[in-house]
Amino acid sequence: MLKQKLQKIPVIIVTGFFGAGKTSLLNRLLRANYLAQTGFIINEFGAAGLDAMLIATADEATIELTNGCLCCTIKGDLPDTIAALLARADKGDSAYLRRIIIETTGLSDPAPIIRAVLGAPFLQPFITLTQVIGVLDAIKGEANLNRFIEARRQIAFADKIIISKTDIKAGKTALPRLLTRLHNSAAAAEIMVAPPTANAAAEAVFAEKLLASPLAGEQNRHAAAMPGDSHEGQKHGRQPEHGGHERQKAHSRAGCDGKHAATSHKEAIRAYVLTATEPVPLAAAEYFAGQLGQRYGERILRLKGLIYSDKNKKNGWILQAVQGQIYPPQPFNNSGREAVKSSRLVVIADGVAEEELRNLWESCRNIPAIDRADYAALSDNPLAIPGLQL
Repeated sequence: MLKQKLQKIPVIIVTGFFGAGKTSLLNRLLRANYLAQTGFIINEFGAAGLDAMLIATADEATIELTNGCLCCTIKGDLPDTIAALLARADKGDSAYLRRIIIETTGLSDPAPIIRAVLGAPFLQPFITLTQVIGVLDAIKGEANLNRFIEARRQIAFADKIIISKTDIKAGKTALPRLLTRLHNSAAAAEIMVAPPTANAAAEAVFAEKLLASPLAGEQNRHAAAMPGDSHEGQKHGRQPEHGGHERQKAHSRAGCDGKHAATSHKEAIRAYVLTATEPVPLAAAEYFAGQLGQRYGERILRLKGLIYSDKNKKNGWILQAVQGQIYPPQPFNNSGREAVKSSRLVVIADGVAEEELRNLWESCRNIPAIDRADYAALSDNPLAIPGLQL
């Protein structure tokens, strides 16, 4: 039986197309000892896998590394593999795990992996999914995004995008164009450029930012950046051409306290940031997520965010959904940080109009409008029509 810890173990998914540099990034951080006491889950061991110099012991399914890490291949389904890794650590074969990193294959769709982590009830007392990291090759990244839907989905699901191979001349040359594209099409993600390996100070800062949960500390930064009561829409400029397709003009209408975080690109996969400075009842936020799933199903690729539900409490709630599947809210452990003061949801959607999402979000927050009902009117009204949607 697994022993429950005082705090849940963070789970990080690392994704990226073939040759993006996922394993190189992990090896680099391992050798510099930034990933001590980490549990790794990979698809296979091999010559191109984790650095052989770090291996202390190995068996058929598990490798123990010299810095207190455990590494195992996926045997059966992913939840069972995670449970086996936790059980192995509990037996004393390794130091207490500080985190678990799941490295995907180059063609993996992140959605089933996220669902597997979030959807196993027996794992929820022990782990929490904190972020998806997408690795993108500066040299071939834009070409891969143009050619392969898998590459585009991997980046669409990412909380952080790491651009690799910028120390190579071709990578330096391609970097500005790639950054422009990412800032237009993946603006809800944090974009980081991997520093040169020779710069130890820069690498230390990079490693700290990379491993930090994107929910820790971001919500206050975004609260400060909110336009408050402004109703002015924010218009985005044209994006660079993608694979010879004509440029498309993207429009944004900022909500009372939110802003648009993406322009259009050819697959119509867009990321939107929905915010609120006033407390949002957790039930209303769950209703919003449920309505997204009911209306749009798998077109809501991912929803993730922090809900500020009670001004008298320091902590908030983490709300997540993947392709129409809503997961139970998890309390946000905010120990040692400032109190949660705002809500921020990132919605990654395929072919869903921004205005529909924003109207639904405002309805669930009881912001009045002439042509729509609000959440309170439908949820606490004996005269409400059963099944009526917002």
